[in-house]
Amino acid sequence: MRYVARLMAVVLLGVQAAGCASTGGGGEGGRTLGPEVTGLTRGGVLTHVPGILSRYGYRVLRRQEQPQSLYFETDWESRTPFPDEAEQGFQVAETRIIVRATYRMRRLDTRLYSVQFEGQNRFKRTPDSGWEEIAATEMFKTHLETISRALEPYVR
Repeated sequence: MRYVARLMAVVLLGVQAAGCASTGGGGEGGRTLGPEVTGLTRGGVLTHVPGILSRYGYRVLRRQEQPQSLYFETDWESRTPFPDEAEQGFQVAETRIIVRATYRMRRLDTRLYSVQFEGQNRFKRTPDSGWEEIAATEMFKTHLETISRALEPYVR
């Protein structure tokens, strides 16, 4: 049994060393998933996620804590459309970020979580027009990946 536990620890460390992140996907409409970052403690998620969101201009509006998961939702934040969004005729953009952290594994006496950021966008062609959702542009995907990767220094 000890051999199996040691083997699992070595395998998990190898996965961690390989980066522990999956690539983000496109998403439907205005929703986009960033890369998943695995290996944060519950305390690390609770401490670092709000700080990182704040660093990028997002304010946490709602936070939920469950035994196996954590959830953060920001307010809609106005931003300047990225150039590839402006090329599509949009003058106004708003984004909110949803963060889901899910318990994935236990290493020694520490519970480790996977964290995934979801970006949600809405746009207006003129300040008076209605909101529209579009598939994420490459520039927004890069923005979301940058926010997600800001967690990597805190991976155990």
